[in-house]
Amino acid sequence: MTNKERILVFLRSIAPSAATNEEIVSKTGVRRHQTVFQITRQLRTDGVIKGVQSGKEWRFWCIEGSSPGTQPKRSKAGLQTSDVLKSLQEPEVDQTKAVTLRDPESIAIEERPGKPALTTDVLLKGGFTLAARWQLSGDGRPLLDKVLPKEIGVYAFASSGTVLYVGVATMGLKKRIYFYGNPGRTQRTSLRIHELIKSELSAGRQIEIYIAIPPDSAWNGLPVHGSAGLELGLIRKYALPWNKRSAG
Repeated sequence: MTNKERILVFLRSIAPSAATNEEIVSKTGVRRHQTVFQITRQLRTDGVIKGVQSGKEWRFWCIEGSSPGTQPKRSKAGLQTSDVLKSLQEPEVDQTKAVTLRDPESIAIEERPGKPALTTDVLLKGGFTLAARWQLSGDGRPLLDKVLPKEIGVYAFASSGTVLYVGVATMGLKKRIYFYGNPGRTQRTSLRIHELIKSELSAGRQIEIYIAIPPDSAWNGLPVHGSAGLELGLIRKYALPWNKRSAG
């Protein structure tokens, strides 16, 4: 049974009640909130389920689900809902480390399905270095535990071995990262990432900062920006939960 079928079977089983992504993860064993987010988004697009957002939380329910007192429906695999629910107690093994986000639905990911997660091991093998960590100040603001270099480069925010966000610091790493801890009123990206960092730290999770300073090069006599190219390459190849930019 696929993860999509497991989620659909669960929603049918609780119809007409609704469930959050957190509840879906807990009850079905489908790991990684990002995976559940992508599946529920596709099911909504297919018109199989509906969802409503209340504040920062989404709730989903099955359009074709059983109402109280009706016979259990069969999944695409031909199994009754009651039978399938028993199998959900033993979730499929997922070797990818899970990163639980407090607000996965607010991320609005734009990406091609099937891209792999980016791990910190891949970054380190590729030449990135662990430069600093975010920590909360006494008044609840994200602060760095180390000073970052001023050079132009690429940075990545990671938690539990999985990269959440990648960006390019054309104004210099020290200055760009500073704005995530002290965003201006009109800096929408800095404000959004600022709140995500605070949410993770408040929940007791650690956010690490990895950096790389790739050299610039040339192509047929034309300049090639090393940092900008590396950032785009990572966004194109990997699933990055906090990146909203679509890389085609």
